[in-house]
Amino acid sequence: MRHDDICVITRSTTIKDPKTHIAKPQTVNLEPFNCRLGRASGNLTQATPQGVFIQQLRLYIPNTLVDIKSGDIATINNITKYIVGNVYKPNRHHIEVDVTYKEEV
Repeated sequence: MRHDDICVITRSTTIKDPKTHIAKPQTVNLEPFNCRLGRASGNLTQATPQGVFIQQLRLYIPNTLVDIKSGDIATINNITKYIVGNVYKPNRHHIEVDVTYKEEV
């Protein structure tokens, strides 16, 4: 199976300053890796004043050592951003991740 897409994971965390004890948000980009999108399902919800398009996909990652967690942002080919949902490791030879794409139309 071909994994031609490149995925970059962005994780938002808060880091507490040891001197001032003030928490500040920080974003970290993890190393890029190969991936593939598949199994799409979507719906269109009419809201006021515009509609919202929500597409749910499955992200396949051949590398089982990738550090991906629910709530991360997955950027595919530096174009489209997806919100990471549940992470599965079936048979421990690849990773499957539920991702969601939202857009106002």
